[in-house]
Amino acid sequence: MRTTSMHTSRFGEIRYTPDEVIHFAKGLIGLEHHRHWLLLAESATTRLGWLQAADAPETALAVVNPHSFVPEYRLTFVRGDLSGLELADSRYVVSLAVVTRDARGAGLNLRAPILLNLAARRGAQIVSHESWPVRFPLQP
Repeated sequence: MRTTSMHTSRFGEIRYTPDEVIHFAKGLIGLEHHRHWLLLAESATTRLGWLQAADAPETALAVVNPHSFVPEYRLTFVRGDLSGLELADSRYVVSLAVVTRDARGAGLNLRAPILLNLAARRGAQIVSHESWPVRFPLQP
């Protein structure tokens, strides 16, 4: 299979194959023009991952499994939320929260999780119908 390489601002040179790319039909909120992303593991910890834009070496988002930090985190999906994921069963959805950082410290965006169907390499970011915060503070 053909390998593509890209020099990123955060990770240096990375190599990937087309079957590793996750397609987001609508992009991500604020990054709608970036439709192809790579899910990268952080080598220093298993809790932190990165979504790297496949077409923008300078664009990457830190992501985590929100359940690792907020065990009571639950989402209710509307059928349309999952339509772009090509998913037959919602039990196979992987949810990620974007890690944010500001003067107050690190937080998680629990209001707009990223949903993945890794088998089909499809993703979508939805706005939750629950009242989760856009910035849930992470404790040091």
